Amino acid sequence: MKYLLEWFLCSAIFVTISSPAVISANSPNVSTTALNEYFQEISIFDGSNNCFKIFRESPGEKILLRFEPVAISQSSSGVYDGGTPKECLISEEQFEKIQAKAREIANNKSLHLEKRKMGTFLVKVKSIDSFQNVIVGKNSKIEVLISEIQSLLAANP
Repeated sequence: MKYLLEWFLCSAIFVTISSPAVISANSPNVSTTALNEYFQEISIFDGSNNCFKIFRESPGEKILLRFEPVAISQSSSGVYDGGTPKECLISEEQFEKIQAKAREIANNKSLHLEKRKMGTFLVKVKSIDSFQNVIVGKNSKIEVLISEIQSLLAANP
């Protein structure tokens, strides 16, 4: 029985490790397009905690850009209203630009802060094999990214 259990555990580990469904940015011969097919989500929370979320629900699906504003009932002041929720579709090219800028911010340790305070930004970049969650202060890179996202939302009524 002991040997049967050991065989089962080793087989399960082998199947998990050798699964072809796992795609990594470090895998040889994996294109950006293939990685984008497995893209899951980018979320950016602005200094007021409004959320800009870019996601594809499953491989092959269209990419959604969603604005999730802070409601008055959620604001720390009880007065702030982040606006009206909005959602639109974006192209692969638009997504790739947003993704590149979000990853640049997430990978630039000189922009990172230890704690989230009012007025700071939270950038979450999630893919099939990685997750980055970073806090950044107000800077030109995050301001440009937020501005581009807002322009996409405004251009798609």
